[in-house]
Amino acid sequence: MDSELGVLVEDEEGVAITMNGEPFVAGRVPHQLRLRLWQEHLGIPEEKIDGILDPVSEEVFHGIILKTAQTNTEIYERVFPGIPNNRHSTMTSFVASGGLKVPVEAVTDGSELHDVQGHFTLHPIGFLQDEEMATLRSKIMGDVWWQ
Repeated sequence: MDSELGVLVEDEEGVAITMNGEPFVAGRVPHQLRLRLWQEHLGIPEEKIDGILDPVSEEVFHGIILKTAQTNTEIYERVFPGIPNNRHSTMTSFVASGGLKVPVEAVTDGSELHDVQGHFTLHPIGFLQDEEMATLRSKIMGDVWWQ
């Protein structure tokens, strides 16, 4: 499931922040909403959320958002090698790792999952990149991979 939300908030109470390195006055309510969502989705403790002073800076993107997604992805891939990831460029490698098993099996005791922060992960854009999808579909539909 995927959903998007478009909201226009007109807020007359401003908060002085920095946006892309420049002074900016953000609406108080949208700014607080952004910080609260980031707190939840990035797993940032409440006492540290105000440390995000420039929400569109390279420092925030690389040092918080991307770093969190990379760390979470690495943990999930270690614990669950059978999930889609960039190391599975073919269906053969995916199936060999335990892919297509439901539920996906953990290969560790899962204690590493305590280190996951928030919900961000990287999308595996290289998953099955070396497969011919038309051929793969016929193989799957013909029960070749489900045996």
